[in-house]
Parts: sequence; C-alpha cells; structure tokens
Amino acid sequence: MMMSDEELQHLLSQNDPRFAQEQQFPTTIDEEELEDDDGEEDAGGDGTPDDEEEDEGPSTTTTKIGKKSKSAIIENNFTKRKDEKTEKWYASCNHCKKEFSLGISGGYGSLKRHLQSTHVVEYAKIDKGKGKQTQISRFANSQPFGNFSYDDKKHLTGMSHLIVEENLPFIFSESLALRDYAQGTLNPQFRNYSRKTIKKEVIRQYNLEKEKLQIFFANFDGRVSICSDIWEDTYHHLYYLGLTAHYIDDDWNMHKRVLAFREFNDRHTADNIYILIERILIEYNLIDKVFAVGFDNASNNTAAIPRLRELCGASTLMGRFFHQRCACHILNLCVQDGLAALGNVLEVVKGGIKLIWANTPLKMQWRQYLKDRRVNYCAFPKDLSIRWNSTYNLIQVLVRYKDHFPAFLRQTCNYIINPADIDTCEKIVNVLAYFNNATLTFSHVYKPTANEFFVEAVNLAGAFCEFSDAAYVSYFCDFMKQKFLKYYSHIPHIYGIAFVLDPRYKLPYLANCIDYYYASFFPTQEFDDNPIDPKQEFNEISNLFHQLYNEFHAQYGNAPPPMQRTSSSSKGKSLLKSAFGSLLKKSRATPATEQSSGNELSLYLTLNVDYEVGDDFDVLKWWKENERTFPILSKMAKQVLAMPISTVAVEQEFSAAGNVLTDFRTRLSPSSLETLVCFHDWLKAQRRTQEITITPSRHFMEETTEGGESD
Repeated sequence: MMMSDEELQHLLSQNDPRFAQEQQFPTTIDEEELEDDDGEEDAGGDGTPDDEEEDEGPSTTTTKIGKKSKSAIIENNFTKRKDEKTEKWYASCNHCKKEFSLGISGGYGSLKRHLQSTHVVEYAKIDKGKGKQTQISRFANSQPFGNFSYDDKKHLTGMSHLIVEENLPFIFSESLALRDYAQGTLNPQFRNYSRKTIKKEVIRQYNLEKEKLQIFFANFDGRVSICSDIWEDTYHHLYYLGLTAHYIDDDWNMHKRVLAFREFNDRHTADNIYILIERILIEYNLIDKVFAVGFDNASNNTAAIPRLRELCGASTLMGRFFHQRCACHILNLCVQDGLAALGNVLEVVKGGIKLIWANTPLKMQWRQYLKDRRVNYCAFPKDLSIRWNSTYNLIQVLVRYKDHFPAFLRQTCNYIINPADIDTCEKIVNVLAYFNNATLTFSHVYKPTANEFFVEAVNLAGAFCEFSDAAYVSYFCDFMKQKFLKYYSHIPHIYGIAFVLDPRYKLPYLANCIDYYYASFFPTQEFDDNPIDPKQEFNEISNLFHQLYNEFHAQYGNAPPPMQRTSSSSKGKSLLKSAFGSLLKKSRATPATEQSSGNELSLYLTLNVDYEVGDDFDVLKWWKENERTFPILSKMAKQVLAMPISTVAVEQEFSAAGNVLTDFRTRLSPSSLETLVCFHDWLKAQRRTQEITITPSRHFMEETTEGGESD
C-alpha cells in the first residue's frame, strides 16, 4: 500500500523506528481485544463511525486501542461505504479487497481481528495515539513494540534452547518448513542456522551454565545430597552413570540439578563407581559438601559407600546418615512379591481383559454393553510387568466394572470369572492404594520427602493390620510385609530426625508413631520373641537429634540470637490420613519432655504449630518465616530436609535420555548426550525460576568448538 505524503510526514515526525527497516515488526502480539461495537451507538455521537472521541492520555499499564486508533484502522487500511437502502456501513480491505459489514453504527472488532491475523505488518503500523503501544509478550521484558529490533544473537540462543528443551535434533534448525513459517508470519529476515552452528551454540551455553554451577557450589555454605544410578543405552549397548544434586537455597526453595550423565563402560564394581563419582564431585567442587548419597539396592553401590564417606569427610555422626536406599525401589520389591503370590487370581482376570484388547469387534460390543446400561466407558490400561502401578491401575478399572465385566464375558465369550476373584481384586486395590500413595509421596523432587517417611510407614502398618484377617488377601499381604520388614524393621534414624524437623510433629508424636508402627507389625503375643524395643528406638533417635544439633551449634554458634517466635500454617489438600492422622490428638495431649541442649532447641521442641489434619502444610515456608528465630536448627533443617529418599530424580533423566536418543537419532556421541541431558535439566530449572545468576569467566564467553559427529 502506498502512503500519502501526509502519512509519511506523520511517521517521520513521530521518529518511530518501526518503519526504519523491514525487520522491525512484532514476533508476538499480546494486547487486549478491541470491543466489537456492532449495533451499538456511541454515547453523544450520531451513530456513524467517524463520530469518535480523542484518547484521554497516555497509559503505561494497558494496551487497549483508543477511539482515535479505531479511526486509524479505517483510514489507513479500509475503504468505507454506506448502503443508502439499508443504511448499513461496509468496509473493504485495501490489501486483500475483502469486505466487512460494520452494522448500523459501525463496528471495528472484526476489522482489527482481520488485520491481526492476515496483515500483521500493516496492523503494526497503526498509530496508537497518545502513548498507547502494542506490547511484545515475553521478549525484552515486555518492552514496547517500538523498541523491538531483530537480534541475531538472541535468535541463535533462542533456537538452541528450543532444540534442547523440546528434544529436537540439531538438523531441525535447517528445516525449510521452519523457515517458511517464520518468514511468512514472524519476520521476513529470519534465516536458518546449520546444525553445526546450533550444536556449537548449545555446547557454549552448556559450558556457561556448567561454570555457573561450579562457582555456585564452590561458594555454597552447606551440604548437598546426591543420587546416582546407571542407565543402559540399548542402541549402542553403552552404560551411563547419572548423578543429581539436591539442596535448599537461601530463599528456602528446593533445587535439583543433573550434574553428570557420564559414559560408564567399565565393570560396575564398587571401585569403578567410586572413581567416577569422585571425578564428578571434584569437577563441581563438592568433595567436602555431601550430606547423603542415594543409591538403589545393588550390592556394588553399597560397597562403594565407605570410600565415598571417607572422601566426603563426613563426620562420625553424619557418616551414620550418609547412605540412603531408594525407598521407591523397596516398595516396588514388596509389591512385586505380593503380586507374584496371587498367581491364578490375576491371571484369570488379566486373561479376560486380554480378550477385549485383542479383539476389536469385542471391544466395540463392550462399549455398547456399557452404553446400554448407562455406564461410562473407561479403557483398560496396558499392563507392564516391570511396573506394578500399571497392574494397580488395571485392577482399579476392573473394580469399577465388577458388576458388568464378568457378566459380559460370560455372555459373549463364555469366559468365566469367579465373583470371589473380583472381590479379591477389590481388596487388593485397597492395599495397593497405600503403596501407590507412598510411592507418589517419596517421588517428589521439589519438596521434602524425608520428613514424610514416618507418615507413610505408619499408614502402611495400619493397612497391613486392616487386611490381616481378610481371606486370601492376608496371604498377599504377608509376602509384602516380609519384604518390607527386611529393609525397615529398623527405620533409618535420619528419617526420625527429619520427622522432628517438621514443626508439626516433634518428639511426642514420633514416640507415638514408633509405638504404633512396631505394635502393628509385631502383635503383643509375638512381641516377646522380637528383639526390637520401641522405646529404645525412640531414645536412639532422640539422642541423635540432640547430638546432631550440638554438632551444628559448634559449627554455626555465632549465628544471630533468636528473635520472637512465630508460627504459620497453610491450608489445602489433605495429605495425612488413616492411622497416621488418628495419632494427632494423642500426641498433642502428651506433654513434651526436653533434654537441656540450649534455649533454641528447647524453644523449638515445645513450640505448638497451628495445624490440623487436613491442612497442606508447607514445611519450607515455615522454616523460611522462622529462620531468624531458630538459626542453628534452620541450618540443620536445610541439609536434612533436602535429602531425597528415592532415586526418582535420576530415573527421570533416564527417561529424558530415552527421548533424546530415539530410533531416528542414534548417532549422538556420549559427550553430546551428556550435554543435552544436563542442559535440558538446567533450562527446566530456569523455567522454575531457579536460575543461578553468576557471571561466568571470559574464557567461556568465547565460542566453543567441538569436533563433530552427526545428529
């Protein structure tokens, strides 16, 4: 469209840089919708589109176009005409000749939307009037569109982040479809980068972020917990060791970082595991800053613990808490033993479900069968032998149709399922629900889990008691119970310390939980033959808690004196239930008895927190608000509560690696795979506002090059 001399002079007088070059137009428009005035009369006007008021003044908080800008929509982009017979107004687009009806009084919403969607550049040229400007969302901190200019470096960085975050191959940057889309809708000056350029940029950004982490941990005043596991690349038959770090920052936010995803093709002996982990810890300046190490139950991992404990300089006391087994892995072993004991019951039920899976006409009959009875249809999920929760989900759906599924199979396939088997499955679901809830709780990555172990352990103990007398189900529970007690006949003391560091519970609550736990697993008539004494267990945890406090007090004894105490609570979704919740009143009725270890500790252990069962309590928020009141205990809580009790964080990265290394992308070298997995995790941390703001050295600001394998 040709501009008149008056329009050109107006633009020059505005000194608007939006028209200086073709590149200066928005990538994304983020402004309020213009109200559609069709059929409405303007107050004080004569009903025509030209009867408009001036804008009242500039605004810095809104992007709504004033009435003067409505006029600009018509004058610069549309030709108006009025039908004398119908007295309706019409506007014809000067760019594509499409005609719009404006109604009796004239409406502009449809015109604005047409320009926004079809003629983006021309829409951007509309004079917004006195200071009102379109905003560009997300880019340049939402700077006005008039200040936006195309930045090739930002384009390169953004493209590299896109490829890493979305697990795209490097060659995606050469896509012709991407070029056509970007040039046609966003910026005609958009250009593709080669895969080698993108790879160099990814490596450069990875090295920048890695050095930030190295500097951060070098100056970190505290300890982190680490988790490690081993993953197999089935394409190349290579093995990788993944290692994550977990810590709580000064603002009481939980952090997780993938430190390494390192090729590990040596024999998986304790010595080799130790050597590789040592190398990674030295790389990130964490040798003397490890509080606990989380492994699965492999014997070679356990054998590596003594050397790692010595390497990390764990004190005699802290060394007792250094090794943590993956709680989710132990729960999985328990359930697998229980499901194996069920044998024929599950096989009969799964056999009927497989008939529906394998027969499409039968599946359609099943849907119609439910529809005729006005029952909502829910597909049976796939059952994976290596994932017990898939069996749990499958049985859950089956129980929903307990009154329909056996009858349907009997009528259509003459396949008989005993009603007693369905009843057994229903009871099994109730038991597995406790294990499922515990697994979900222990799998949290960005919230503390160690303080929740006693919660779920007591609930599991209650579940075993509840179903101990149920026919056949008790047999199923006995197998799970035996496996559970193999690992948790003595609950790790660090979980008791973490429990006390949750301000809701304290020592009286811990004593009641321990009593209930052992009374449930070892009934009174059998307890005389059991060597475990609940009182002794409680006393050991209580003594260790005081000893650990004294150790922290010796290290941080110059902390500011306690201020006036406060309390906080946060209501929300209930996470406490069953046997555990029933202990609350009993625990609060028990007076606190406190050993003399200092005013701060006595103050904390006798503090009552406003909390009821059913509240969703944010323990980190409480410690943040009370850090000045309990300076020593807060240091202790940061290290203990940051400790994960599962290796789920590492296993999540194995899934991420599987998404990176696909059937169509098998030529990545081990170093490139580690770069992508780690950098992907660090970018996700930035999305969670967990970015580490440290200026890297000049060395890493220069371009990084690396020889090349194809992607």
